[in-house]
Amino acid sequence: MMRHARTRMAAIPSALWILLAMTTVLAFAWAILLPPFQGPDEESHFNYTQQIVEKRTIPWKPTGTLAPGARQGVGTELGVALGESGDTALVGNLADRANWTAVDEDIWRDLNSTLPDIAKSNGGYLPAMRNPPLYYLYASVPYAITSGASIWTRELAVRLFGIPLLLGTVVFAWLIAGEVFRRRRWLQVTAAGVVALDAQLVHLSSVVNPDAMLALLGSAVLYLSVVLLRHGLTRGRVAWMVAVAVACAATHPRGLSICGAGLLAIAIAAWRSTGPHTPRAARRMKLASWALGILGVAVLTVLAAGSPSPGAMRQFGSYLWQFYLPKLGFMDPSIRPDYGARQAFVERFFGTYAQLDTVLSRDVLDLIWTGVRVGLVLFLASLVVQRRSVRANLDVVAVLGFALLFYLGVNHVLAYRALRTNPLDPVLTGRYLLPLIALMGLAVATVVRALPRTAGAVATSAALSLAVLLQFAALGAVVVRFYG
Repeated sequence: MMRHARTRMAAIPSALWILLAMTTVLAFAWAILLPPFQGPDEESHFNYTQQIVEKRTIPWKPTGTLAPGARQGVGTELGVALGESGDTALVGNLADRANWTAVDEDIWRDLNSTLPDIAKSNGGYLPAMRNPPLYYLYASVPYAITSGASIWTRELAVRLFGIPLLLGTVVFAWLIAGEVFRRRRWLQVTAAGVVALDAQLVHLSSVVNPDAMLALLGSAVLYLSVVLLRHGLTRGRVAWMVAVAVACAATHPRGLSICGAGLLAIAIAAWRSTGPHTPRAARRMKLASWALGILGVAVLTVLAAGSPSPGAMRQFGSYLWQFYLPKLGFMDPSIRPDYGARQAFVERFFGTYAQLDTVLSRDVLDLIWTGVRVGLVLFLASLVVQRRSVRANLDVVAVLGFALLFYLGVNHVLAYRALRTNPLDPVLTGRYLLPLIALMGLAVATVVRALPRTAGAVATSAALSLAVLLQFAALGAVVVRFYG
């Protein structure tokens, strides 16, 4: 067994080892430099984990409905830690700094020592408890191991337990690129490197947050989808896909929307396995796929509108158009006109960290926005240049494209329905893209592949260098925000 394990470890390419080592170092830096409980909703996620261990129960409230008089908020121990450290006051207050002097620590230590045993287990409901419990059960392992230590040690231990999830996401990005590009090593390095060095992914994997697990599971769905298309249908592959789909659903309400690509890949692989097909049958299969796609768009539109009436569907269509494109003259203003693709998927993905209050400068955000649009144009141009390869691998292109459109479509439906109730909360945010982050790596590698080999190597170096620069810019913003 040990010899077999050593053989498998030795087969891992050195380039992948280097990427995993780099991203591990970056994750440690994020976990240590970002102050405790300053990740997105981190105190809520930690409270969920704490109650699982301390109460030996799973406090999952999928509807958010509570019994009359039920306790809400963090437990006494966590509340004292947040208050005495000043971490609660830090959120959104850019001029504030935490209470981290030796005197502050002594005050907290003296107060903490007087707390009763129930102080760890008397936490109540917080919004994170609407999430299914899989991530929190995972996080309860390091919490339980360090249960006798201080709350700061327990929180750091749970943070560091997110690093294996991050490394798994990088490995899946490497494997997906290997399947798509036929194991061309330099393209695997490009695709996996973009993922490994992504600042938002490393940031979210270094705090207490289920998005790190969703990123891993989303990457697993994409990998299994490509494997099914490349190598055919087997019981084992279907079983793995079902297991990952169940894990997605057990991690977050957004989880099932990740699995659309898996269902389509299984359907295509099953159709192929029924035997030889004539060109006419293949054309019918394509027409059926288009029909199902159009039907899916129509169903999503009706669900989003909450009504099949033309007016409601028109309002959703207008919202969706204006989210990505400028408003046309005949359109009414969007339900949230100040929040579109730039704000949600560029500024909040590439430039916003901590509790959404650590943001890169406006000049940097403008450069990133320009770079994203240029990159999109280059990607589309590279597909045209490589159109023969695209046609030869149309099934993979279609499934990966469907993964993106279906996932975004479902989340737009949920966001629009929420906006109709509360227009002040845009719902969609950058970290929602993390389950499909492997697609970003594939897109960059696709552009690189369209270039001559020397130019491609230069482009790879430039892409990875930009990712490193963004990492240091994000970490620098955190240092200035909390320690400057």
